[in-house]
Amino acid sequence: MREAIHAIDETIEVLPFTSNFDEINNFKKLAKKGIYKCPYCNSELIVKSGEEREVHFAHKHSEACIDSKEFDQAEKRYSKQIERETKTHKVLVDIVYDELTTQTKVNNELFVEKGYRFKTDLKYYPDIITKVNNKTFAISIVTNVSPTTDSSLAKQINTRHEYFKDNDMIPLWYIEKKESAIEKDKNAIVLWDAENNISSKTKEDREWDRHLEDIIKDKEFFKPFNYPISMDEIKIDVRSMYYIYSTETNIKVKLQRFLRDRTAKPFRAFLLLDGYELPFASTLRLAEEFELNNAELEKRRRSEFYDYYFKLNEEYNKKMKDEEEAQLKLIEDNKRKHQLNIEKIKNENVLLDSSSYFSYDDLRSLLKEKINLTQKEQNLLWSKYMTRIGFKNPYVVWNVVVKNGCKSFDDLHKILDDELRKRTIKNYF
Repeated sequence: MREAIHAIDETIEVLPFTSNFDEINNFKKLAKKGIYKCPYCNSELIVKSGEEREVHFAHKHSEACIDSKEFDQAEKRYSKQIERETKTHKVLVDIVYDELTTQTKVNNELFVEKGYRFKTDLKYYPDIITKVNNKTFAISIVTNVSPTTDSSLAKQINTRHEYFKDNDMIPLWYIEKKESAIEKDKNAIVLWDAENNISSKTKEDREWDRHLEDIIKDKEFFKPFNYPISMDEIKIDVRSMYYIYSTETNIKVKLQRFLRDRTAKPFRAFLLLDGYELPFASTLRLAEEFELNNAELEKRRRSEFYDYYFKLNEEYNKKMKDEEEAQLKLIEDNKRKHQLNIEKIKNENVLLDSSSYFSYDDLRSLLKEKINLTQKEQNLLWSKYMTRIGFKNPYVVWNVVVKNGCKSFDDLHKILDDELRKRTIKNYF
């Protein structure tokens, strides 16, 4: 085992995972002088090290007590469970443990212990166990998520989460802030499968649910935010994520709240304002349970979100109206330009080519003025000639009229018959 009780100070002493030769020798000399005691049977402990096992405490004459053997096995299982984590994981767990242990000095109702020490026969261990007011909390910290490990980690987390609940524990999860990924232009947060699984549902999240149910009626709500909603039917399910990170002076937590949306990989959710920072200790403050947020601040933020939405919606509606008016103006301008162009074609007998913007309706309109085209003649032009010349080539017929000075439909259809028969119509393309 790696933990012992200091014989003088009555504190828990933990051997490091890695030590050099001089450090190990010093631990051994301290043990010989009776500094380390077994946490379970109070016997003196010695320090051992070797090629097969790292530095560890042991009972004299290898007569370990039953409790220490069980603890040793539990510690090994826990070490196996967290071997995928980064070095930051241990640092963060130790900080949480120290913070909670400090609170036990002013709160007699609070109990704090490392997960594997609390109950050695658990199948899965949280990093830390706390008990207060007859509630047991299982605190776990997640680091080192990657595309290759995400799915398997998510399954592990889900299994552990349900196991903790089945064993009358309330799971609490923190995750390294470096895993946070935001699409700012879409007001979205993209989540690992693991993140999606460990998001919390707190009292304040349920308050957000009630708040949003009053203003989100359909998918139109998300348009001012430029958020591409995935769910077909709107379901309000607000969740919170606790991103943990260190600064130069202390450890902080960023609380990020979001509305769940996409339920397939890649997971995406609708952000509810930017997250806000909390001193790490404040997220561990205990009343009847962990106060994982600032209730007064959350109330102000809900009001802020409400005001922000209506301001954004007003700006969005104005933008849509301005764009619609601009589009209508553009259409009218293009119509006028096109009409002027048609007038020029008619008055100046302009020859056209395939690049000319000239439709069959334009041809029909010009021929009505140019050769007094009737409905019957128009039907014949369409069915007999356009089918052979090509429906996309009405300018060819106009070129025939201009080049040959056609005065009537009789003139036109005689020339068309002749040109098509001789296959010289291509000269008008």
